[in-house]
Amino acid sequence: MSVVAVRDGMMAADTQASGGGIKFGMRKTACQDGVAIGWAGTWVDGKTFAEWYFKGADISSPPVYHGRHGDQDRADFAAIVLKPDSWEYWCEYLVPELSTDIHMPFYAIGSGAQAALAAMHLGATAIEHHGIGAA
Repeated sequence: MSVVAVRDGMMAADTQASGGGIKFGMRKTACQDGVAIGWAGTWVDGKTFAEWYFKGADISSPPVYHGRHGDQDRADFAAIVLKPDSWEYWCEYLVPELSTDIHMPFYAIGSGAQAALAAMHLGATAIEHHGIGAA
């Protein structure tokens, strides 16, 4: 189960990944210049998005995804970009949804998002909802 959660200027993400029937730990976040990005879905697509974002997020030159199935046009990820004063939700369509538009004081993505949202609705921080470290 993947989950990235954001609340009150903090981001937390799990580290479980799998491939070839084997589970292992992998970082699903990247930080640069006070901005944190956490992603769920196909790991390499999320990492490719983060690298593109940190290079300026030029929509006229979209990232080249590697894709789980080798299809560069078929990315499979969701990402939260946490800035010092706001956050954004991104997916493969590269059209951000801003925290001011979503109207929620917290957000989560990934297959564990519903559990994280329920925990935060009951008052948990992004970190407390699953007891992991911040990005």
